[in-house]
Amino acid sequence: MIVVEPLCAIVSGSWSSLYDRAFASDPAELTVDHMVPLEEASQSGAWAWTAEQRRDFANDLKYPETTLMAVTSAVDQDKGSKDPAQWQPRVPECNAAMQTSVSS
Repeated sequence: MIVVEPLCAIVSGSWSSLYDRAFASDPAELTVDHMVPLEEASQSGAWAWTAEQRRDFANDLKYPETTLMAVTSAVDQDKGSKDPAQWQPRVPECNAAMQTSVSS
């Protein structure tokens, strides 16, 4: 269960990091990962999008299981701006899911 204060401040909860199967009870141990990093999107053509399109992409919650994920900071730093073709998680089951979601 995740407990949220007014103004959306997360004060407690438990999360699992999909990429490395780590568990965290402190939100400071996590970061939000864009499966397709913003820098990679820009280099792949998002630079030509309108400001509204770039904002919508950066904050896409329509498909949270394939766009934005809470992951450990260490994994997110390791991934950096690499796209799914250049970086795969250490959990083999995630590799097929990432390839499917990116190629769809």
